Amino acid sequence: MKKEYPDASRKKLVGELLKNTDKLLKVGDYEQALSEVEKSLELEPGNFYAQAYKERITALREKYGESSPAAGAAPETPRRVDPAIPEAETVPEDEGEDTPGTEHAETRAGADPVNLREQIARERADQESETQRQAEEIARKALEQEIHQGAAAGKMMAAAREAAARAIEEGRLRARSELIARYRDGVGSFLASGDVEGAFAELSRLTIVDPEYPAIAEFDRQISAAAEENIVSSAGEGAAEGGQISREMAGEIFGNILKAAWREGTPNASQAEVVDKARKRLEITPGEERQVMSRVQREVVNEAMREAYRDGDPNPETRSFLDRLTTELSQGLKSFS
Repeated sequence: MKKEYPDASRKKLVGELLKNTDKLLKVGDYEQALSEVEKSLELEPGNFYAQAYKERITALREKYGESSPAAGAAPETPRRVDPAIPEAETVPEDEGEDTPGTEHAETRAGADPVNLREQIARERADQESETQRQAEEIARKALEQEIHQGAAAGKMMAAAREAAARAIEEGRLRARSELIARYRDGVGSFLASGDVEGAFAELSRLTIVDPEYPAIAEFDRQISAAAEENIVSSAGEGAAEGGQISREMAGEIFGNILKAAWREGTPNASQAEVVDKARKRLEITPGEERQVMSRVQREVVNEAMREAYRDGDPNPETRSFLDRLTTELSQGLKSFS
């Protein structure tokens, strides 16, 4: 089982092993030097100096074999260091001497013409330069990714706003089409049953929703013809009052027309014209109009509030519309005072 050492003890062991490696390299004992390096790498696999020693020993062995032919001097017996020996038995020979594998390590290349220390310094500088380059590349890519993600998020938000606007517009067009169909069919139903005033009320609503609807002129002609026929019929029977409707019914019809005209706020010119025509035809007095307008104001606001809060709190645009609608309806009511 591999023995574990504290960091300080492990560094001292590695330092001793690399000192022995250096001594063995000087005398040309590459085999033993490689053995010492392997022991240091077992203790500290990422030690830069141990890896450099190993590469140098491998190159020298390939060049000279197991030992250097220039090694003739009596070798200095290196101190044996066993990684299994505890820290107390592996204290360096000279506490003041810097050892390889530390921040201030001194290394020598022995008989090799290229100074090992210079080579290690160059390799270390190259490694630091490459590390810096990689760090800058990572930072650059991260910045580019952040920019792209921000641009993508902006496009998504813009697309979401456009989709919401399209959905709102489609909803308005669909509701408008449904109202047109309902009022158009209502005119036909009332005419078929002989209810001239009901047909006129539905035609007024249809005109407010779509003043350019093609059938409006024909509907108006049919309603006028039906009204004249009713008057002639009533006169022939001697009941002049038969062609009239009650004031309550007239107020109800006028109220529905007003509600359609004020649904979005102050009526435009064409809507105001329809309201005025209905007022005259139904013979609505100013007092009746003020009473009807007061009721319509409450109904329009209440319906708008229910619609706005149907799915929760309304957005700022809807709140602004409600405020404007309430203000304009109040101003319209004051005009009758």
